[in-house]
Amino acid sequence: MKILPAMLMFAVGLSLTVHSHPAAASTGQTCTVIDVGFQNDSSGRNLWVSCSQSGTTHNAWVTGSPAVPSGCSTIDLDTVKMWQSMALSARLSGRTGTVWYNLCSAPSGTVRMIGAINF
Repeated sequence: MKILPAMLMFAVGLSLTVHSHPAAASTGQTCTVIDVGFQNDSSGRNLWVSCSQSGTTHNAWVTGSPAVPSGCSTIDLDTVKMWQSMALSARLSGRTGTVWYNLCSAPSGTVRMIGAINF
């Protein structure tokens, strides 16, 4: 019986976190997730989320990663893990949401940096 109140508090806290987006994330894109990945190599520790709408990919580099593209910010590991979990859940359920992002420069072109995810 004590588990139910704890689960309710967790759900309320998560819904407040999931449905807000920081002012720093200036653009939102509707996203049906088609692919989610995490790489940990010489280019950094990077989460990427691909959306079926226009085939765009959004990125989040973990704080302390090597080779973060110029002008791109980094995110703490716990937030990246939460976003990855949310994106994987959305992919498995087919749920559409919004990825909030900012643009930054990389050698390969413009990169969409994740600022928040709402699913």
